[in-house]
Amino acid sequence: MRLTYCGLLGALLLTPASHGALVHRYSFDDADIVGATKGQADLVGLDNATPTGTGGGSNITTGQAGQFGQAYAFVRDALPSGSATQSLTDFENLMTIASGAVPSGANDRTISVWFNQTTADSGQNKLFGYGTNVGGQAIDVGLEAGGIRLRHFGGNILYGSGNDFATGGANEGWHHLAVRVNPGASTFADVDVFLDGAQLTGAGSTATTLNTAASAFGIGTTSIPTGGAIQNGFTGLLDELQIYDTALSNTEISQLATRPVPEPGSLLSLVAGVALLTGMKARRCVARTA
Repeated sequence: MRLTYCGLLGALLLTPASHGALVHRYSFDDADIVGATKGQADLVGLDNATPTGTGGGSNITTGQAGQFGQAYAFVRDALPSGSATQSLTDFENLMTIASGAVPSGANDRTISVWFNQTTADSGQNKLFGYGTNVGGQAIDVGLEAGGIRLRHFGGNILYGSGNDFATGGANEGWHHLAVRVNPGASTFADVDVFLDGAQLTGAGSTATTLNTAASAFGIGTTSIPTGGAIQNGFTGLLDELQIYDTALSNTEISQLATRPVPEPGSLLSLVAGVALLTGMKARRCVARTA
């Protein structure tokens, strides 16, 4: 079969981009704040994140210097006077995305965020979390024990060790974290965690069945009631939270560790180059099909 120049160009133009679908992006830039003072616009979907606490997110500070533009600063809540636990509505360092907006169950997905920890590890330092406190029905991620701890309430998995992310530590400053649930996932052995573009090795309860419950998605701590917020909340800066409804490739995750969003698929880049270098031929192809 003879493939003409026009046919090749047409096939390339009809080929979709290779990277996954970005379904939510929260830049944490002041220009993207909508509604209430700390309301946060979803730049891709319509699921704006909002503070959950009764004080309107008093432990969240906007307009901070981020990895890209601006960031939000979160400060871990103290427990209410005379109380041993804290309800989600008390959390002032928590923002949530509405239940059902983030891919759940065993569906493939990728969650990406930049973090800058400002205090040394104590407690669980949750960056984000959603699901329920039933075995296997959560993805709940924080900085703990010198690594990245994923708790799924059928146990937990620790990725990496020996990191000192906090201000003044050996690895202080901004870091990129990505959590990927691979296609056809059945257990937490099918979940990968990346730090600064490099895949980490996990140790722990990986055999638990993965079935994340649809629930509110917590930013700055977990949205899963697990006890006092004093151990759950994150103290530091978060920037560029992005959620994809597919498992990004290792290359795409590596790109996210250097720029706000991954580059377009290589085929589209090729098409752009072909059109640029052979503009006259491309216009002739369009004219012939008109």
